[in-house]
Amino acid sequence: MQDYTYTSTSSASSGAGYGEFMVFMVVFVVAYLVFSFILSKVFAKAGKPAWAAFVPIYNGWVMFEMGGKPGWWILAGLIPFVGGLVSFVLYLIVSLEIAKRFGKSSLFGVFGLWLFSLIGYTMLAFDSSTYQGGSATPAKASASSGSVPEALKETKKDDTPSSPPLVQ
Repeated sequence: MQDYTYTSTSSASSGAGYGEFMVFMVVFVVAYLVFSFILSKVFAKAGKPAWAAFVPIYNGWVMFEMGGKPGWWILAGLIPFVGGLVSFVLYLIVSLEIAKRFGKSSLFGVFGLWLFSLIGYTMLAFDSSTYQGGSATPAKASASSGSVPEALKETKKDDTPSSPPLVQ
């Protein structure tokens, strides 16, 4: 006859990983807050809302817009199985664009903003570089500057109504 008895030590070791988990979570939250603070300085330099750096998915959306790419690209990372690889490549593209818009080299984009993000974004946040990218609403920017393109200037001087164009 076989012996099917066993002994369990689960009651003694069930709480063993709790302390390590809590330490990990505290370190993670502090690191997230530090990086978000640095990113908020970069967002402010780019004319984006600084609070957006603290919102988890929205900060990626704003970074993609800062790089001149559609913000919805951040959602590609949520695709099962391929999302990680897609995000990997898209963040490389955006890092290169953000570096270019701050007047930095492609080398800085790859190593500073993509591989060593904390160091690169800290440099962008506290150096004298300025964001040279386009605004999200170019029509408002040109209207507020006071210069109207020649093609949009009205050439008609009198107030008489003109006839509607003929449709063929």
